[in-house]
Amino acid sequence: MDPLKISTARPGDVVEVVEVLTRAFRADPFTLAAIGPRQRYEKVVPRAFRVLVEECFLPYGRIDIARDDAGTAVGAAMWQAPGREPGWIATARMNARLLAAYGRSTLRVRRLERKSDKLAPRFPHWYLGFLGVVGEAQGRGVGGALLDHGIAEAGDHAAYLESSTPGSQALYERKGFIPMGAAEQGKPWAVVCMWRPGKVKR
Repeated sequence: MDPLKISTARPGDVVEVVEVLTRAFRADPFTLAAIGPRQRYEKVVPRAFRVLVEECFLPYGRIDIARDDAGTAVGAAMWQAPGREPGWIATARMNARLLAAYGRSTLRVRRLERKSDKLAPRFPHWYLGFLGVVGEAQGRGVGGALLDHGIAEAGDHAAYLESSTPGSQALYERKGFIPMGAAEQGKPWAVVCMWRPGKVKR
């Protein structure tokens, strides 16, 4: 693939980030299981991603965008920074918007998220919430480039993520992430929780 340009998203990039992630996660087993069979993907997922971008990852972390040589966004990675979390007012606002986005799927989403939350590290770390590459750019090194960039930005801090496909797990393992265990073992939508050790003393 032609050289990529990776940059940090700004508020004006929200629509583009949401579009990339919506396209990237269209066949993701965990995402489809979370919204359930009675909800339309195109109605729920873009709204949920917009909330997460605006209320969590932009203000409390970093979003990286990968563009091809034509300037077209082909991938995005959303990281939450160590020790940075919304306060109770911001959390309440985010939860209200997520409730509106998920609708009848809210309880299912919360249940699935709680299972993986139990395996998340309790010490400060960078959290990779989402890494997605649009279909036509998959298999061309975009995900690896985004991950390398994120790891470099994390520096000596540990990093944590949840992998929802065997292909993504293989990529993360090549980049030094270690499986910690799976939530919903034996299910098609099981996520594998993974972390990459850091050098910062805890």
